[in-house]
Amino acid sequence: MKMTTMGGRMLAAVSLLALAGCGGEPSEGDMRDALQAQIDQANKMAAAYGATGAKTVLEDFKKVGCAKAEGTAAYACTVTVRMKGPMVDASGTTEMRFAKGEDGWVVVQ
Repeated sequence: MKMTTMGGRMLAAVSLLALAGCGGEPSEGDMRDALQAQIDQANKMAAAYGATGAKTVLEDFKKVGCAKAEGTAAYACTVTVRMKGPMVDASGTTEMRFAKGEDGWVVVQ
């Protein structure tokens, strides 16, 4: 009986540690990957319409900070971004929202 109780406690402790790693705001890498995935999708759509040379490139990305967005599961994050492309040539600091999806972090509106 003691082994079952001890095993249950171990399982509970391991589960709590695993859950602790899942929470919290996105890292800079998480946010960069989410934005890059969105850019890649836009580039694929442009190529599908014949704009094969019209690629947007994420040149630089820095996380400034994040705060939990009130009333949602998303985080409002301040980031510094530099992007170049046929429709965009921009750099600066802006706010973006990120939420945890089934396959990782995503940019949300």
